[in-house]
Amino acid sequence: MTVFTLKYKNTDESLLERLGIGFSIYIASEEARIRLWKAKDKEIYLLESDRYTDEIYAGDILRQGIILCKGVFEAAERLVQARYNNKPELLHANDWQAALVPVYLKTKYNEHKLFYDVASVFAIHNLAYQGGKDNRFEDIRFSELDIDGKHWFGLVKRDDPHGFNLMRGGIYHADKIATVSNTYAKEIMSKEYGEGL
Repeated sequence: MTVFTLKYKNTDESLLERLGIGFSIYIASEEARIRLWKAKDKEIYLLESDRYTDEIYAGDILRQGIILCKGVFEAAERLVQARYNNKPELLHANDWQAALVPVYLKTKYNEHKLFYDVASVFAIHNLAYQGGKDNRFEDIRFSELDIDGKHWFGLVKRDDPHGFNLMRGGIYHADKIATVSNTYAKEIMSKEYGEGL
């Protein structure tokens, strides 16, 4: 199993090794340079960006999510090329921060030689936290996701046509959904606990 997360400035670098692998992610034609780190003796990889990974849940959280999720695909490709890892078989994304992983798998990387036959699981720990202000991002930011407009439906709530929701996108595009328990799975299917999704 391989884990990907963001590397924040307060991460203890004595626990990491810098791999010398870097790449760029473009968000609305802005380049974000990404450096890849690895936890010593563990299959945990950390993505660092000078501009967007200063501290957790601070700054532009949509762009942090894009960097994490696009970064998973870009990093996985480079790690396979460098023989650090094997071809992935399953991508397991947790909560809204990683919800774009199943979205990108189905919309951007579905024909990529490394990912075309990879399945995804989206895990929900707390449906109340869906990302963005009031659990949404404004529709004018949709282009930052770098996916075709035909995929808007998978990220928009019926009652909110002017914003998109990453949690909904993860649920809609994932091959399988997991929750913290069978009880919670039943609860979030109800109107009372479904949080508008």
